[in-house]
This record gives sequence, structure tokens and C-alpha cells, in this order.
Amino acid sequence: MSAGDYEVFAEDELLQSLSVAAYRRIATSLLKKWDPGGPDLRLVDHRDIEIALAHDRAIANRNMDSEAALSPSEEQQ
Repeated sequence: MSAGDYEVFAEDELLQSLSVAAYRRIATSLLKKWDPGGPDLRLVDHRDIEIALAHDRAIANRNMDSEAALSPSEEQQ
């Protein structure tokens, strides 16, 4: 899928035991609303989303370390 803003939907099921309640992820979907062909909902692997988010965080952190990432108020100090 192309870069852009997406809504993420996660569907979990409740796993109950005598001592504790837990949840298991059974489906993850991405909704792309801005597609010219109309909304696009796709099933994805939640691990792929985690990898993409980690990649985006790494890029954001790298950019925060550069001079270009400073806001005008920070540059004047």
C-alpha cells in the first residue's frame, strides 16, 4: 500500500480462564479513505504494522537530530 494516513482496526477475541482474562488478536485492517477510487479496507498482518511504525519512528528520531528539524523559535535561541 502507498504512503498516507490510514485508520487501523483491530479485532480481538476474549480468552477466558478460571484465573485471568486475556485477548488474542484475530484480525487487523487498514482503511484508506483518501483513495480516488473510494475507501479501501484491507486485512493486514499486525506485525507488518509494528514494523512500519518502528521504521517511521526511526526516521522521525533521525530527523529530530538534524538542524533542519528545529522550529523557528529554537533557531533564534
